[in-house]
Amino acid sequence: MPPAQVILLDEKQAFEAQRDEESMRLRLPPWQLSAMKQGTPRSRSDGLFSDLLPHIAAARLAQAHLNQRVGLLRQLEALRIFAATHHKKWPARLDDTNLPLSVDPLTGKPFGYSIDGTKALLVIARAPRGHDASAIASIRYEVSIEKEGR
Repeated sequence: MPPAQVILLDEKQAFEAQRDEESMRLRLPPWQLSAMKQGTPRSRSDGLFSDLLPHIAAARLAQAHLNQRVGLLRQLEALRIFAATHHKKWPARLDDTNLPLSVDPLTGKPFGYSIDGTKALLVIARAPRGHDASAIASIRYEVSIEKEGR
C-alpha cells in the first residue's frame, strides 16, 4: 500500500471513531450533556476530517434553550387557562392545572412557580452545571390577575 493510502485509512478510522462517539450523545438528555466531560476541543490540526464532525452537544443545547423558552410559555398559558376557568384564582401547584406540562429541558426539573398575592411567578429553577447562570436564571415571568371593574 502506498504511504498516502495508509495515512488516509488511518485518518478515516479516527474520524469514524470520533463520529461514533459524538453520535452516542444524541440519546442523552441536555442536562447530562452539560455534565459529561466534553474532552479537549477539536482544532483544525486534530485530523484531516475533523472539520466534518458534527457538534452534536452544541446543537442539542441550543435546541434545549429554545425548548426551555417554549416550555415556559406553555406553563404561562396553562396558568392563564386555569385562572380563567377557576374564578381568577391561581393553582397551588403547576400540576393542579391538569394540563400536560413539560419539565425544564436543561435541568430535567420542574420550572419554578410561586404565588405572590394576585401575581403568579414562573422562573427557571436553576442553571445547570456548565451553563452561564446569569443568562439562564434571568428568565422570569410575572402574571397578575386584574380585578373586575378596572
